[in-house]
Amino acid sequence: MIKFQDLKNGDYVLATQDGTVWPGEVTNLNRDEKEICVDNGVQGFWFKADQLSMLPLTEDELMKLNFEKEEMPDG
Repeated sequence: MIKFQDLKNGDYVLATQDGTVWPGEVTNLNRDEKEICVDNGVQGFWFKADQLSMLPLTEDELMKLNFEKEEMPDG
């Protein structure tokens, strides 16, 4: 779970609903209702903070976020 006050627009999170988990980007925050809009690439859905978790920073996830891998000759 992520604390509501730690979230901001542009954060990437994992959203869970009815057993389905998908990555998405935080696009809006409703501070009155403490809801977070997460865009999964198709459309935005509203979630409570307890339905969100951090996106793991694996090599695959970093590549999806347009990071580049650089091989260094000395490791």
